[in-house]
Amino acid sequence: MPLGNAERQIFVTAERSRAFAAVVAAGSAIGRVLDAEEPTGTVTVKTRYVLQSVKLRVSVLPEGDGSRIVISGASDDVWGGGARKGADKLVAALNHELA
Repeated sequence: MPLGNAERQIFVTAERSRAFAAVVAAGSAIGRVLDAEEPTGTVTVKTRYVLQSVKLRVSVLPEGDGSRIVISGASDDVWGGGARKGADKLVAALNHELA
């Protein structure tokens, strides 16, 4: 059962469908995409940080002239370090996909 949680939000200047595709590609690059539902804009990714399993739930929401990406991470450590680092890995992969 995950103990540590972390949340991160970023804004990208890409339409929702392109941002969703980038999240799926970034999730595949850092781990395994467990679920991707384009109609709801949600993606579930499982990755690792050191010896911890990290589960990331990502929501892609349309906002103004771009999209808001909300990343919620859960990991096995009490302090949420794995969840934060997993979210950081996804953001770095997203920056690469959207560049």
